[in-house]
Amino acid sequence: MTRKLLLLTAAAVLFAAKTFAQFTDVLSLTERRDLTITQIENLANAWFKKVGTARGTSYKQFQRWLYEAKFHVDANGYLISPDAEWNNYRIAKQSMRTVGTNTTNSSLRAAGTTWTEMGPKGWNRTTGWNPGVGRVTSIAVHPSDTTKIYISSPGGGIWKSTNSGVSWSPLMDNTSSGWMNIFNIAIDPSNQNTIYAAVSGGGVIKSTDAGVTWAATGSGPASAKKVVIHPTNSSIVFATAANGIYRSTNGGTSWTQVHNQSKEDIEFKPNDPNIMYASGSGNSTTPVSTCWRSADNGVTWTSVDPAAGVDAYGRTLIGVTDADPNVVYLVQASGSIFGKLYKSTDAGVSFTTMVTGNAANGTNYFGYNTDGTGTTGQATYDMVIAVNPLNVNEVHIGGITLFKSVNGGSSFVAETAWSYPNSIGYTHPDMHALQWVNKSIYSGSDGGIYKSVDYGDNWNDLSAGLGTRQFYRIANSKTNGTLFMGGAQDNGTSIYKSTGWIDWLGADGMDCLISPLDENLIWGTSQNGSIYKSTNGGSSYSNLTQPSSGQWVTPLAIESNTNTIYGGWTGVYKSTDNGSTWTSISGSTITTTLACLAVAPSNPQYIYASNSTSLYVTTNGGTTWSTYALASSITSIAVSQLILLKYG
Repeated sequence: MTRKLLLLTAAAVLFAAKTFAQFTDVLSLTERRDLTITQIENLANAWFKKVGTARGTSYKQFQRWLYEAKFHVDANGYLISPDAEWNNYRIAKQSMRTVGTNTTNSSLRAAGTTWTEMGPKGWNRTTGWNPGVGRVTSIAVHPSDTTKIYISSPGGGIWKSTNSGVSWSPLMDNTSSGWMNIFNIAIDPSNQNTIYAAVSGGGVIKSTDAGVTWAATGSGPASAKKVVIHPTNSSIVFATAANGIYRSTNGGTSWTQVHNQSKEDIEFKPNDPNIMYASGSGNSTTPVSTCWRSADNGVTWTSVDPAAGVDAYGRTLIGVTDADPNVVYLVQASGSIFGKLYKSTDAGVSFTTMVTGNAANGTNYFGYNTDGTGTTGQATYDMVIAVNPLNVNEVHIGGITLFKSVNGGSSFVAETAWSYPNSIGYTHPDMHALQWVNKSIYSGSDGGIYKSVDYGDNWNDLSAGLGTRQFYRIANSKTNGTLFMGGAQDNGTSIYKSTGWIDWLGADGMDCLISPLDENLIWGTSQNGSIYKSTNGGSSYSNLTQPSSGQWVTPLAIESNTNTIYGGWTGVYKSTDNGSTWTSISGSTITTTLACLAVAPSNPQYIYASNSTSLYVTTNGGTTWSTYALASSITSIAVSQLILLKYG
């Protein structure tokens, strides 16, 4: 028995060591479909134990992904593909139509599906420190009709404006959640009704009616990153993905893999689509060329190796310009911070380093500081480049904020700051999209879409009307039907009152509570259980002391008729003084951080908690606990007057 245990342990260690060696960027784990969600989480935990969880380690970005991913796994713990979810959605929708023939069920269905969207579709900074609407991952503006703008989001699908961003309409409300996570959009230059979208964690989908309906393209690209369409032959389409570069000659009906290494960015040489450039990520330990070049319209590819002047490591993106088709810029990360900016004047054959990142010299352009100092950044998550199509020397790059060069990339100055208000200019931090269209430049970030018509000196927020905020948790008032609040990814905690929305907290908003006795008494949390309180309905806030460490989204609960609150940090804690002090009520039974927590509304002696596949139950207010091992993960717990427990 001991020998078997040793062999199993050794096998597990070898598996972990082998798998651990296969990645150098923890976010690459999010693209693995050969591992269960538990295996991915364990590998990530080992990684963060090694590198820490501070800014620049990708801890925040991974935890965001992990929280959502746990809602999209099968019975064996493997991630369900977006295409499979779409198929399941269609089957379920058809089943509901069938159920609708039964009058009773039809009435129940109708009663449960009448929803009114409440927003927010704008921001109203009260005490929040970096307000925004919701994340934008890509922007597409048709060059011949710039009134039509498309944006993509990681949870709200694709939205469209037909009036230059004055108002917006959703295009994917009738698709499954698997297709709502869009990484990139491309509009056919010869037919603005044809649109392609790269689905994060999935393949490429296509619309031929300007986004009204969508269908999957042929199989091939996995975890698609970007789509580009041949400027004069729209049958030729390229997609970059975690499993390489794919080329289609029939509008996406079928794909051919033309390169087998993970790639992210891809561009045509302006005025000569036979020459193309592609880029991805590499690592200094196991160098893989980050930039590749094709001279035959993407049929074959040649690496631009260090001999040509480009380092073989670091996430790399590409910038080209109509102002000089032979000029190519590459922006490259060094880990999570700014690495180098390269420039080619011979259409990507060779490159010269224009500037190298150095916090001491003020050239970390991916950090928080507008003077380029600071040693942190998030380049594995937020990174952009765009070159003015009318001025080859004007280059914009960004990570957390935006910087601009007017001397061909030799030096940069900040054009935005990450907090609001400031003396430079504001766009919500964490840049994911940057695109020139004629004389205007658009940026997409964790907070929305912005536009500048004066070369980035001033930015106009076009985000009003977008319903793309991603709420982790919400809470409603027991005494006031028009009062509720929610904690959201990227955009803090917001409160809805009869007068509209106010932004209360910044950062990532998590679980929250409203007192059943006093609607002005509220609580909110941010990452890993940091907790706050307001006694004036969100006009101000005070920090409370969290009793121990918590999960990315730390659960809160409150008794139905008192101000006694509970928190699920490492164990279950109880407070009877509005959160000023906390007492552990789970003893030695629960020694891990918790994901879910619920208190029975009819009897607060009944408390339920979980940390994934273990359910903990007390019927005496925490004096004793029972533990139940379950076959699958618990993502939420609800207790009602009629049904003692629901979990799923």
